Amino acid sequence: MSKRLPGFVLSAVLGSSALAAEPVQQIGSTSIQMQMDYLIFKPKTYSEDQSKPVPLLIFLHGSGESGHDLNLVKKWGPPSIAETNPDFPFLLVSPQAPEPNGWNIPLLKAMLDDVLAKYNVDRSRVYLTGLSMGGFGA
Repeated sequence: MSKRLPGFVLSAVLGSSALAAEPVQQIGSTSIQMQMDYLIFKPKTYSEDQSKPVPLLIFLHGSGESGHDLNLVKKWGPPSIAETNPDFPFLLVSPQAPEPNGWNIPLLKAMLDDVLAKYNVDRSRVYLTGLSMGGFGA
């Protein structure tokens, strides 16, 4: 035999929860400080003179160059070229991903903002390129 609540009791219980003025859940947030190491190459034409900004090239390496040894980043692409060619015409920033499982896009954006604040960059000539995992990141 089933027991039934009288209709007015059920209405009173449901009605009281619908009238709650304050939400049960509140908003919280967490902040995490992260670090990204990078190589930077300044072209011969680089100057702090704001009338002569230089183009910026950001190079994202492949998974094989991940880790904590920035010399690995010089193995391929623009960092390899800049290492042997002092006439390379870009301010070159080559970050290193600590893990071979991809790029942290918010961290790359924070690095870009930091570089733009610190260096004399022509903001109309900012380029992003990558190799393998870095191509996917780009």
